[in-house]
Order: sequence, then C-alpha cells, then structure tokens
Amino acid sequence: MRLNSQSPFLATFLLFLMLTTLNADQNLVVPLLVSLRNEGLIPGDESTWYIYAGLLGTVPAISGIITTLIWGYIADKTSRRRLLVIATLVGAIPTFLTAFSNDYWQLLFLRSLTGIGISGSGPVSRAFVADIYPPNQRGKGYSLISAATGGGTLIGMILAGVMPDWRSPFIIASIPNLILAPLFLAIIKDVKIGYAEPELKQIYVKGKEYSYRINLGEFYSYLKSTRTVLFMFLQGMPGTVPWGSIPYWSLTYLNVRWGISKDLGVLVLLCGGIGMIIGFFVGGMLSDYYVSRNRRNARIGFLSLAY
Repeated sequence: MRLNSQSPFLATFLLFLMLTTLNADQNLVVPLLVSLRNEGLIPGDESTWYIYAGLLGTVPAISGIITTLIWGYIADKTSRRRLLVIATLVGAIPTFLTAFSNDYWQLLFLRSLTGIGISGSGPVSRAFVADIYPPNQRGKGYSLISAATGGGTLIGMILAGVMPDWRSPFIIASIPNLILAPLFLAIIKDVKIGYAEPELKQIYVKGKEYSYRINLGEFYSYLKSTRTVLFMFLQGMPGTVPWGSIPYWSLTYLNVRWGISKDLGVLVLLCGGIGMIIGFFVGGMLSDYYVSRNRRNARIGFLSLAY
C-alpha cells in the first residue's frame, strides 16, 4: 500500500503512534529514580544522589539541544520520511539497551542517545506535517503529533509505575517502535518537500521540481535575521525550565518528601497529562477554525494565550 500525498491520515496515524512510543521511552526514568538509586544504579549519598539523578534528565536534554538544529537542517535537504525513521530508531534502540545497563555511566550514555533521537523527531515530524497538510489544516496535524507528547508521557509513567522491576519497562516501551519505524518506511510514500504549500503544489502538478535547498550560510542568516523565529525561541526558553524540572522531579518529591506512594503520584501526573492532551487538540482545532474564517493572526493569538 502506498500513501497518496493528498491523503495524510495514514501517515499521521502511524507518526502519532511512533511519537507516542518515543515519548514514552523518554519518560520512563521519572517514576524509576528511587528504584534505580535503591539498586545502586544511581550513586551518591543522601545529599548528592539527586545530582546524579538530575543528570539523567539534563544530559539527554543537552544532547538533544545540540543535535536539534542539525536534524532540522538535514530535514530541509533530504527525505523527511527516512529521517523520521532514523530518529525513531536512534531513540528506540538505546532505550531497549538501557534495560541491560550495569552501572550509572552506561545508563547515562544510553539515555543521552535516546535524547538525540527524541529531539530529532520533533523538527523532522513538524516539517513532514507541513508537507502533507495545507496551511489551513496544520493546526490539526500539529495537534496530533503534539498530543503524542502528552500521550507518551502518560504511557511511560504508567508503564514504569506498574512494573515490578525497572528493566522491563525499557524493553516493553522500545519494542513497538522497532516494528512501527520499518512499517512506516515500507508503506508511506515520500512526500515532496513543500508539497502542501499551494504555490509549490502548482509546480509539482505541472510535472516540474522544486530544487532549492538551503545551505549552512543561508540557514544561519535566516536564523539570525528572522525576528519572529528569534522571539519564539527566546520567549520559549524560560518556560522550558519549570516544564522540564517539575514533571521530572515531581514524582520523586511526592514520594520522598510527602510519603505519597508511587501509584498515587503517577495518578497525579496522569491528570496533568490528560489536560495536556486535551489542550493540544482543542488549541489545534480552534486555530484551524479561525484561520479558515480568515483570522490570519489566530495562531499567534492562541500561542500568546498558551504562555
């Protein structure tokens, strides 16, 4: 079966499953920090083990930040379909191998590789969505792949919370993408870069090709000179601090400081994740609705409300 570039549902559905599983991989460590420490995988005494535990979240994030721009640049040069598969496997394979870690440094190294894959899936999947959805429907497309973040967070935390040991969740969470990624590559057809843009679609329909590809000099120039991109980047940075640290440490805090069981703590985070998923869908659908009614600043308005 091959996907017609004008029928994006199947591609989006498979992409949603892949990203959900990938984000589940990312969030497995959160409910397991105390278990990892009790089994000696996280070193340190009562006052220092938090530093080592924090690095299991910080180092993968740094590796992802460093490589995100590289993923985005490559996504503007080559097949986004193949890059999605590569990013997914770069995230899934180290997750599988994490289950066999014997010490802290192996664990940290493998989580860093997973961070590279997860961070790469973000820009590449959004570029892919822009190729298969026209401008007035992209809110729906982005809401689906963004909901995968919340859905994956829920699945990862629930899975890690209910399993009796810390190794099994990494195996169970990684296996689906070891199947889904090759399946995506096999049944989804490459979509030409920019196909859903009305102006470029006219070129492709006429049998011509859009051959322009950005180079590094232009990439840096656009990044530096495009004020909208710079503003979105700068205003988003402060928000990533609490939204990175609070979910990562909240379960451990509830367990250690308040004496709340892991199961009840997972339930608290579950409520937040459900709200996140609802917000993604509602925001995406409403932004498309108002754009279709010629409210050209609708997406900017919803972004402002979100922050």
